[in-house]
Amino acid sequence: MFINHRYNMKKIILICLATLVIASITSCLSCLGWKKINLSDEPFCKTPIVRAEIKFRIDSAQFVLGWTEPKPYDFQPFVDYLSHCRVLQEPISIVPSTWVKLYDSNNNEYNLAFTTSGALLSIEGRIYGFSTEDARKIKELLTKGRNDD
Repeated sequence: MFINHRYNMKKIILICLATLVIASITSCLSCLGWKKINLSDEPFCKTPIVRAEIKFRIDSAQFVLGWTEPKPYDFQPFVDYLSHCRVLQEPISIVPSTWVKLYDSNNNEYNLAFTTSGALLSIEGRIYGFSTEDARKIKELLTKGRNDD
């Protein structure tokens, strides 16, 4: 009986130690650069955009069938909103459901890919996460592009 109690104490100590190690690693990762940054530092936020296109993924019950044809998109409210967002860089990949292509006056392209919820954005392979409030507003702006079809 005394041996069983000792074994249980060792298990409890190991679990506490493991929890502390995980918490330390998590806090350390946030120190290494996983912090909120401004999207206004992205080139498309600093460049006057002259036109934009939006396209949406077409899904069936089990498969991705393709994409809609690109449609003109009222980009100004969208770009204005994004340029004021603070985002968190995420170490994951995403499957986009919406693509927005922005063009500047020199015809340079800026490709933005969003998840269905609007919570994640991909720019040139970098993934950014939005706050819940920003994701809701971005989804609204993206949906507005869909309703204008």
